Amino acid sequence: MTNFSKIYDQAPSGWGAYIRGHYAEAEPLSRRATLIFARSLGWQHPNTETVSSNWTAILSKLGKQPEVELKKLQAETQTAPNRQ
Repeated sequence: MTNFSKIYDQAPSGWGAYIRGHYAEAEPLSRRATLIFARSLGWQHPNTETVSSNWTAILSKLGKQPEVELKKLQAETQTAPNRQ
């Protein structure tokens, strides 16, 4: 049987840390995943919306304002060149 916690721990989006309640650890990973998806696929893509929603959920758990942080990230993707 597969141990799903090991799979989640290896997820680059921070999902494993989120599952364990380590929101501060998960936030920068989830932010980066959101940024990568937005730059690659655009903000309107369903996968970007899912990753973005996950990131804003983490921000809420940390007591931050998701709407403000999301607008900052959207502005960053509009002004920053695509780095890979």
